[in-house]
Amino acid sequence: MEYNISARKPNMELKQKLTEAAEQANSLMIGMDLSHMDFNDTRDALREYIRIRYLLEPSDMTSDSLSYLGEASLSRSLGMPIEEIRASELDAKCENTSSSMTKKILLVIALNSVLGIDIDATATADIATVSELCEEVRQQLKAMAA
Repeated sequence: MEYNISARKPNMELKQKLTEAAEQANSLMIGMDLSHMDFNDTRDALREYIRIRYLLEPSDMTSDSLSYLGEASLSRSLGMPIEEIRASELDAKCENTSSSMTKKILLVIALNSVLGIDIDATATADIATVSELCEEVRQQLKAMAA
């Protein structure tokens, strides 16, 4: 599946898919009690949340790296191979922040909102993998329950 988008000509179909994906991903999290799940189940739930939110296929989930998953999402959205995404990022970084980093930041903001947690900017910058995100989410939920 490929989604092309342009800043000059918004792809309303893609915008709708992104909105629906966000709602579906949020519904998944709202329906789960992550605070009572073990690490592996929580990580699996977060991987599915990311897959849905990033409009990825199960076959795209070959890495634990949030950077890679962000690149895979951009690749699908722009209809470009990941290698081209990486090459184009060299010239297009804003304040040295890649598009995949921006996607990670927005992902954490969305998780903060849906789960009622507060992963701060410093912690977000240090999170590189789904497993690390899972650990931070679990710590946040544990602190809330205390």
